[in-house]
Amino acid sequence: VGLLYDIVCQLARSALKWGFLERYFPRLAFAVAVFHAFGHVWPCQLVFHPRYREGFGFTNGEGCERLWHLISHLIAHLRISGSHHRLYVLDAQIKHADEASLFKLAEWNHRRSLHSKAKRVEAEDELEDCDYAVSWLRKQWKAQVASQTKPVARKSPPCITVAIASVLAQRQVVSVLKEKKAEIEANLLDAADRSNTDDTLLLASDLKKARAALAKAQTELKRKEGALGVDGRNKLNNKTQAKFLELRVSALALKKRLRDLLRAHKFEREALERNSRRQQGSDRNLRDHTLDAIKRRRPKIVKLNRQYNETCDKIAAEIKSKRAPRRAIPPPKIDPKILFQLDIADTVWQDIGLEDPEEEEKEVPPWLGDESVRKGIRAMLVVDRANEEDRILEKERRSLRIWFAEEWSILELAIQHADSQAAAYFLHRRRRRLLALCTTWRKYLPDAEYANEIAWGPSDGEVARYMAQRATAARGRDDFEAFMGEPEKEAEEEEEDEVDFGWLDTLNTEEVDSDSDHSDVED
Repeated sequence: VGLLYDIVCQLARSALKWGFLERYFPRLAFAVAVFHAFGHVWPCQLVFHPRYREGFGFTNGEGCERLWHLISHLIAHLRISGSHHRLYVLDAQIKHADEASLFKLAEWNHRRSLHSKAKRVEAEDELEDCDYAVSWLRKQWKAQVASQTKPVARKSPPCITVAIASVLAQRQVVSVLKEKKAEIEANLLDAADRSNTDDTLLLASDLKKARAALAKAQTELKRKEGALGVDGRNKLNNKTQAKFLELRVSALALKKRLRDLLRAHKFEREALERNSRRQQGSDRNLRDHTLDAIKRRRPKIVKLNRQYNETCDKIAAEIKSKRAPRRAIPPPKIDPKILFQLDIADTVWQDIGLEDPEEEEKEVPPWLGDESVRKGIRAMLVVDRANEEDRILEKERRSLRIWFAEEWSILELAIQHADSQAAAYFLHRRRRRLLALCTTWRKYLPDAEYANEIAWGPSDGEVARYMAQRATAARGRDDFEAFMGEPEKEAEEEEEDEVDFGWLDTLNTEEVDSDSDHSDVED
């Protein structure tokens, strides 16, 4: 079962941590609603974005938003209404919307099928152009997700450097406790000279506590020094080299974190850069919302770059003062003016001066450095979502026909056993409504797909007679066209204020063309 929510990442984490929905949790697939996805950081989008998760097709998860938009015109009226009147109006409005949407289900399914087909054709063309096997692209996509969702590097030196820093800090603790002990001893001697019994007793108690704390700190210091080993003690004895090592590891951690944030920033901006010319209507609102979310994260990247450059200056000063190992070179700083360009040859990708010479240089992965691979990954995911969407729509078409056939058979049986004229009258009205629904759905649900498996119920003659009666009873041509003519155009006019989210690419959003005749909006 797919569950889409604005902050579903927090919901999933809370459910996993505290056992909420424990009975249903294994059956739930969590995803973020499309319109709210760009308020989340990039690693969160990779995990919870419905365009990157299996099973969601092209679903956007904005059903509640559309319901709110549908009844929002009642706000002013219901503010001055009583409680019972308010409930009645809301019930009536929602019931009316439910009945109206029932007639549009087949049309909606048809439009979604056309949308999925168009996306599939476009994506398959891109897959052919990239000349990469789908299996290889899928491995690259998994490598990208694994790389961009792993914990970012912390600004703390690992392993032996952490142990050295801990020993140095413990030495400071011992030094402070020694000073405190000496101060208490001096005060105790002074109080004894003044024959101040109260102060003497109090200071004697403090001295006892200070000696105990000092002994405990010295024991901890010996334990930490013993855990260093030979290499650690040698580096510890060379304090200037230890300081350089701390700065170098700190700079490397800062650079790795900066690199991850810049990747996420680049991927989020890619859609805006590619679709900047196709801004119209509510699509512009979605792009503006995305751009605002990206801008809120820029100051953090700029601050991190400034901290990295300051650390590079400190490393250069250590090398210049000859307080660093031989052959040590200062790492190059990152120019803030070209920080967000993220070119493959930029300094941000190279760890010069931050790693030991024997460490091998790592190549830029294809999913990051090869634009054709990135396009292939996007196209592959579009095809995957199109396959899922087609399966979902096929199940819905089948469900519609099964539901209608059952409704018709039950209604026919009820008419045969009607025990009064009043009941028969209302049942015939219901039958006439189902005939209207059948004539509407049959235009969009292909008979050949389930002709031999699931019959509609009404015969072709009944449907033809109903359509003729409807045309004859209409007050004019406009009434007949309102029932039978161009429902797709009417649907577009009704939904012109809603967002056509289209397909969000693997690395960013891909908007539906502005001249598209079909809306990707669920009723």
